[in-house]
Amino acid sequence: MMAAALLDIIFAGGGAGKETADAGREVVASLYFVPQGGGIAPLVRRTPSGPRLVTEPELAMPAPPPEISVTVSRAQEASVQAHLLGTGLQPDGGEVEGIMAVGLHQLGPQLPPHEAALAARAAALLNWHRRARHCPICGAPTVLGENGVARRCVAEGCGQEHFPRLDLVVMTLPVDGDWCLLGRQPRFPEGFYSGFAGFAEPGETLEQAARRETLEEANVSLTALDYRFSQPWPFPHAVTVGFIGHVADREAARADDAEIAEVRWFRRAEIGEMLDRAEQNGQLRMPGAISLAHQLARDWLARSSATPNQR
Repeated sequence: MMAAALLDIIFAGGGAGKETADAGREVVASLYFVPQGGGIAPLVRRTPSGPRLVTEPELAMPAPPPEISVTVSRAQEASVQAHLLGTGLQPDGGEVEGIMAVGLHQLGPQLPPHEAALAARAAALLNWHRRARHCPICGAPTVLGENGVARRCVAEGCGQEHFPRLDLVVMTLPVDGDWCLLGRQPRFPEGFYSGFAGFAEPGETLEQAARRETLEEANVSLTALDYRFSQPWPFPHAVTVGFIGHVADREAARADDAEIAEVRWFRRAEIGEMLDRAEQNGQLRMPGAISLAHQLARDWLARSSATPNQR
C-alpha cells in the first residue's frame, strides 16, 4: 500500500512512551486546562509567533488548585504533566496576566506539532477522568490510579480498575476515478461539504464500519478500501481512522435525508479549490486542516490514479 502523503495530521505527533512509575522523574513542563463550555480548554500565552501552551512546572500566578493531575509524556528522567484546574481563571473567561483559555478546535492548527499532540493526549485523559468519577459496575466513587492512566473503584466488594475510554470513528472519502463524493450535514451551511464519518459499532471491524456508514449516509457500496492514516480526536476522547473508498456505482449516490442533507460528486480540480477555500465563508468549501476529511482529500489529490488495493 502506498504510504500517506507528507501531511501534517494535527494532534498526531509525538508518542507518550511506556507508562511506568514516576518516582525520581523531574517534571520539566506542565500543561494547564480549565473547564470551558461542556469540555475543557488549555491555557495559552500570546506570543509574537502565535499562541503557545503555558508549560511552566508551576504557575506563577493566582489559580485554583488542580482537580486532576496526570502524566502525559516521559523522556528518560523527565516527565510532562497535565492539570485540570477546578475552575476557570476568570468568571468571564478573560485573560489573566496575558494567559487565556483557548479550545483545541481553534488552537490545534496554530500550535507546533509536538505541542498539539501533547495537548490532545492531555485533553483526552483529563476528559475521561472527569467522566469516570463513579464505577460503572457498582456506582461507588473511583480514585485516580497510578500515573493517571487508570481509575480504581473504592468499594470494598468491587475494587474494579477502569482504563481510559477510546471511541473509534471512521472517516471515508468515496471516490470513482477523478470524482470524489462529499456530503453536507443539515447543520452545515450551504456550500460546506465533508467526507462520511461515524462510530464503529460493537462487533464491527473498522472496514465494516466504513462500508456501513457510507452505504447508510450516501447509498453507495464500496468495492475496495484503502486505509490511509488516523488522527487522535480529543473531543472528548476518540481516534478517527481515515479511508479512501472506491465506489461500485456512482449513479446510486443519494442522501439519507437524516444525517446527510445533500450528497454531490466533485472533480479533482474542484476538490483542490474547495480545500484552498476551507476558511472562506459563502463559497463551496471543505473543512480546514484540523479535519481528517481535509487531509484525506489532500492525500487523494497527491496520489496517482493507480488501481486500488482490493480488500
